[in-house]
Amino acid sequence: MALCRLILVRSAKSYKTGDSLLPETVVKIPSACCLYVRTLGNDCVAFESASSTTHLIEQPAGLLLEWVNSEPLSIMKLSDRLIEIVTIEHREDVIPFVISTVQKFVAMGLMEIEKTVA
Repeated sequence: MALCRLILVRSAKSYKTGDSLLPETVVKIPSACCLYVRTLGNDCVAFESASSTTHLIEQPAGLLLEWVNSEPLSIMKLSDRLIEIVTIEHREDVIPFVISTVQKFVAMGLMEIEKTVA
């Protein structure tokens, strides 16, 4: 079993998803991905059974994965939920953070774009 630490907040690496993400973009867990997500202290543990890979994900990024694991959600709805739960100094930074985090999850195969509204 591989254990990866995913630090989403500080990563400057750009991931290409093939689609641009807008606030209206809906994301979901891929149907081939059987994902188990649990909170572990201040982090989140995600186990993807198809690849037998375990990811330790820092919060608040782990919350996004947990919410999308329950149901497909738009970038805007994810941002709204995050604002309700997490103390954020600059609200204008929330949507870019969510978009960046979702792009990284898409690149890892933990999320996929269900639809993009133009």
